[in-house]
Amino acid sequence: MKYLLNLLLLVTTIAASAQNASNSPEYTRAVEIGLGELQKGQCKPCLEAYERAFLISQHSVLSHLRAMLCAEWCKEDEKALAFANKALEIGWESTANILQKNQEYPELSTLRASASGKKLLERAFKAGKESGFNFELAQTLDALYEEDQKYRRLLGEFNAKYSKESAEYQQFMQEWLRSDSICLVKAEAIIAQYGYPGKTMVGMSRQDHVWAIIQHAPPAKQEQYFPLIDEAAQKGEMNKRAWALLVDRIKMNNGEPQIYGSQVVPDDATGGLKFYTIEDEPNVNKRRAEVGLKPLEEYAQRMGVDWKPK
Repeated sequence: MKYLLNLLLLVTTIAASAQNASNSPEYTRAVEIGLGELQKGQCKPCLEAYERAFLISQHSVLSHLRAMLCAEWCKEDEKALAFANKALEIGWESTANILQKNQEYPELSTLRASASGKKLLERAFKAGKESGFNFELAQTLDALYEEDQKYRRLLGEFNAKYSKESAEYQQFMQEWLRSDSICLVKAEAIIAQYGYPGKTMVGMSRQDHVWAIIQHAPPAKQEQYFPLIDEAAQKGEMNKRAWALLVDRIKMNNGEPQIYGSQVVPDDATGGLKFYTIEDEPNVNKRRAEVGLKPLEEYAQRMGVDWKPK
């Protein structure tokens, strides 16, 4: 028992040290210098800056890919390969995502086009497939999630430009409803073929994409797929923050008090918003913390709700 306690203490200490190192001013300064030199095309000072940073922490895939490019420019092939290997070790999914995002991190465009960059992407794909990752499904989910979010991102702009009675606004809402219907049909087809596509199948960055579409679906569909989503959350295949929001929405739809305080409704008394009834409200922040949600005070401020802890 004493051995297990000592081992747990050691693991906790190492994790805390790693977190502190990644947040240290020295590390931050070194990677900022490295990026600046990379953008200027200065390979040697770039490489030296990243090597200083990696003496403090080696947690960032992005920094290792930038260092890899600097090393290649300096003809330091062994170092470039070491940085590539470390990037894969830290996370093959992040490595693949960064190398595929042509519109982001433009300083890596040369690496993406190089033989070494393409080989590294192939290695990331291979590592993903060996772990059960489905790259084709991941790309499908990216496009589906983008469609689900498109009209929600535009809502503020339309609210500012048009009245809700205008023809333009009505057309916008019709297109939005049609889009949601199409997204739901596609999501149901994915569920029918694969089950719930969680982090093992599509990675952490996409584990809640199908959940988002179900969250926006009619109440009957939310209840239909809740057991599947609940199972995925309990198995760690999706984050419990998202799961909690669906729990609250279903509770609200059924006229029951919500558990986590995620749902807001119009406040007829003030013309603003208020939280839908919360069960055991004095302990809501404890429940929110258990699923990874921030305190309700912060959420209330973001949503424009006047709320004080009870």
